[in-house]
Amino acid sequence: MVVLNVAVLGYNALHYPYLENDEGTYVSQGWAVFAQGRLSPYTYFYDHPPGGWLQIAGWQVLTGGADGLFGHGIASGRIFMLALHAGSTLLVVATGRRLTGSLGAGLLAALVFGLSPYGIEFHRRVLLDNIAAFWMLAAFLLLLSMPLRLSRVWLSAVALAVAVWSKEIAVTVLPALAVLTARRAAPHARWLSFWTWLTLCLSLISLYPLMALLRGELFPYGELLGGRRPHVSLLCGLQWQASRSTDGGIADFGSGFWQNAIHWASEDPVVVMGGTAAALACVVLVRRDPGLSMLGWLIFSFWLFLGRGGLTLGFYLVPLLPFLALALAAVTWRAARAAGDRVPRQKGPVTAVLRSVVALGCAGRSSSRSPGRGNGNGGTLNPQMGSRRPSTGSRRTSHRTTRSSLTCTCTPTSTTRTTPYSGLSPRPTTTGRPSWTPPSGRSSTTTGARSTTSSPHPSSCKTPRRWVSLSSARPWTTPDRSPASTRGCPSTSARSILG
Repeated sequence: MVVLNVAVLGYNALHYPYLENDEGTYVSQGWAVFAQGRLSPYTYFYDHPPGGWLQIAGWQVLTGGADGLFGHGIASGRIFMLALHAGSTLLVVATGRRLTGSLGAGLLAALVFGLSPYGIEFHRRVLLDNIAAFWMLAAFLLLLSMPLRLSRVWLSAVALAVAVWSKEIAVTVLPALAVLTARRAAPHARWLSFWTWLTLCLSLISLYPLMALLRGELFPYGELLGGRRPHVSLLCGLQWQASRSTDGGIADFGSGFWQNAIHWASEDPVVVMGGTAAALACVVLVRRDPGLSMLGWLIFSFWLFLGRGGLTLGFYLVPLLPFLALALAAVTWRAARAAGDRVPRQKGPVTAVLRSVVALGCAGRSSSRSPGRGNGNGGTLNPQMGSRRPSTGSRRTSHRTTRSSLTCTCTPTSTTRTTPYSGLSPRPTTTGRPSWTPPSGRSSTTTGARSTTSSPHPSSCKTPRRWVSLSSARPWTTPDRSPASTRGCPSTSARSILG
């Protein structure tokens, strides 16, 4: 799946789509980090956190600079996006498997994610949204670990902080991941996990305003805390971002959000419309599943941010694409299983079919050998406890029948005989545990050195016994090869049966 997604995205990736000015901006800022020791080749005015192009700078160092192995800086950046896309595909597969317990669902989510028409265009471009999406997926996957350890909680908080440092839009998923941490943690460590995750994540995110404060660029100049020296400031940058193209947002059908939403739905209807509908199903129908329900809330919190009433650009949808694909694949997989189209989770289809045939064969054999035995009260025999196990509607008939197909193997001093343990009926005792009454007329006559015995408790039953299946047991035969009559080997209590 990774090879397929990389092949689809990598084909002609250096020439399509056209080179965007934002790509040149981020590549040049990455170059300035290792070439000039600055956050930008010009004055850094806190338009975005610098974590994204710090990672681009690290990639340029590994590949020999901005003009190293790939000809020019944007080409190098697009190869970096290709590597991130491969990593995101792996994370989508693992997340889908954790959400549904099925590798097939993870592969389906990765296929939807990799073949998204909108993603094929924007996953190639050098965008901070692609970097943030990778770390958002990592933070979500770490919280789905089983069991959820504190080390995974801390790593998830670090991953989300890196996502916010890559692009501030990732902060919109923080409430959903915080609730997921509390819901998936063990009861005795729930509040510890929640508060450590939230504290660590917010502490790492707060390093961004702390950096501005140490540089003397947190408050605008001319104010009481900003001083009189002209300079850029973080608060001015945030105010500028919030004031760009303000409109009615989600409440105004003529706003930029609805125009872009209609464009997204027309360009990629399967992922956008299907994933959003699946997110609604996750919120409404599977509230008890913490992973799926919080996935739905994560998607809707991101939609609410996009409809806040500010500037909405086309590539703002990029961080949401893998989560829409996960919701669509998970709900589709669950619906298919509920409809009876069961797909094996970890075994191949041939193995699953063979196991079903063997179970049905054992059921038919046991029912033909002991038609009068079994589940008169809707239960199954448990040989290790000597009691009946209540059956439920979800248990398959083959399980009930094969578990009741048991024999008692008695080992005498000179001859080993195996007698079927079918046809016995339980009778109540004062201890509350059933003992077994042999059927009437069950006696056998031996020849030669063996004596004739009509007692229901042969002396050979005093030796240790073991439980075997009817499929591997053979009746005792006399020297003339004719099958001898067998008799049961009951005991006065279930404890003596266990030997």
